[in-house]
Amino acid sequence: MSDRGKLTGVQCGLSFSNYVGGAVHADVVIKPGSEGGTLKGTLIDLDEAGFVAALCSFTAKRISTADPGPSPCF
Repeated sequence: MSDRGKLTGVQCGLSFSNYVGGAVHADVVIKPGSEGGTLKGTLIDLDEAGFVAALCSFTAKRISTADPGPSPCF
């Protein structure tokens, strides 16, 4: 079991014809047997209506493995 991975996601509704929403790509590190973990990545936020785009870097920590329920997109 590897302790490293990648996470990629696209906000519901974001498409080639709708440039409003975001996309995320992150490196994931979770030590086997631990509830803790980290995400380090990039978020791209697009808003064609306001002619705005942003590229953000982020770091997040996981502190629990509790299931928040299903969510196919953010």
